[in-house]
Amino acid sequence: MSALRCLRYITLLVPAVAGLLRAQDRLLVPGNPPLTEAAVAAAAQFYEWSLDVRLSEAQYPEFERLLADRWKQPGSAAKAELFNTRTRWGEVVGLSVTARGQIQPRVQDSILARLRGRGSALGDDASRWLLARHAEAHQALAPGNPPLTKVLADRMADYWEWVLGVRLSDRERRELQQFQVAQWAQRDVAWKRNWMAVIPAWWTTMANLGPVERTLLRVTARTNVMAEIRGDPAEPFNRWRLARYQATHAPGTEMNPILVPGAVPLTQDMVTQYCEFVEWRWRLQLTGLGAQQRQQLQQFVIADWKRGDETARQAFLADLRWWLDVFPGLSEAERQNVIYKNAHMGAYLERLHQSPNGNARLWYVALESLTLETLRYRAAMQNMYIQTWRSMIESNRATMTQIARNMAPSGRYEYDARTGAYDRYVPYF
Repeated sequence: MSALRCLRYITLLVPAVAGLLRAQDRLLVPGNPPLTEAAVAAAAQFYEWSLDVRLSEAQYPEFERLLADRWKQPGSAAKAELFNTRTRWGEVVGLSVTARGQIQPRVQDSILARLRGRGSALGDDASRWLLARHAEAHQALAPGNPPLTKVLADRMADYWEWVLGVRLSDRERRELQQFQVAQWAQRDVAWKRNWMAVIPAWWTTMANLGPVERTLLRVTARTNVMAEIRGDPAEPFNRWRLARYQATHAPGTEMNPILVPGAVPLTQDMVTQYCEFVEWRWRLQLTGLGAQQRQQLQQFVIADWKRGDETARQAFLADLRWWLDVFPGLSEAERQNVIYKNAHMGAYLERLHQSPNGNARLWYVALESLTLETLRYRAAMQNMYIQTWRSMIESNRATMTQIARNMAPSGRYEYDARTGAYDRYVPYF
């Protein structure tokens, strides 16, 4: 088998392999059914949403331990409750943001009543632990109508980490909390209620998005935030956010090392952003680029940079400038128009396609194959959706036809000598 055909077969299996990797689930406690890491994660997410709490990284293992201890005890009530929790979380994720917001208060009241009344099969330890997390989360950090709660402040910090692509230390989170408390006292009610609506919607929506959709959401949000920061760089909160961003993303930092030095250095951020551009432009919403594909692309870019290939470097930078400077300002219709016109496919990628380096050409062919398989899968899903709707319409038509037949007269018309016409209705008995 040729290397090209072998690579093609491997590439065609990428979506399936990605699905298998996602399906891998670490076993925590054996049994029937066993307790798995995915089940605990789903339960944690459900309780975070329903109780409006945020579990820290240190609290996740504690929650896992409590469930594992309960799982080892005899009886199936806890297992049934956890299974029900996982099912309910899957249903919540499938709801619209508005629908989630509407049902969350009712679900929270129900869960709290069960935990307080010891009606939960999770056991007293887990129930007390969850109630303690709820009390901590709803501690008011700043008064007002509405007040700033600890859980909202923590999730706002998570949001800034995500938008700016930074990792805040405990000290930096305390600094951010001071800004939040000060802002809460100064801002009007509309500003506060906007945050109270945006943060829960952002947190639950992220659970329903693939890697490429998350990237697109972050690109738009970061562009708006950076424009706001640069519009008034002297404002204390803007200055603080910009300092955190630069400390993480400046060339040569721990998170953004310089891969190849020079007048225009090649950094890790540049390669990462280029991979994000490729994932969007080549419509890899289902799988994205795998870790191996990203690493190979990075090696090609590094080699061209070290070789001093100015044409390749300019092609790479032109693609990157379009992604960072032009793309965020495009409307959704304009972005779709780029795809329909096959524009901005990547000048640097085309150089890889025509490269004398056989590995670079193979990488490009693998990218084409992965895109083709993604489009085929999406077409199959769309066709299944259409067929489902067609079946529903046909079923509805058959039902309405039967109803019409049932409502139709059940009898015959006979000749009426008085009128001289067949207009005398005689029902069947």
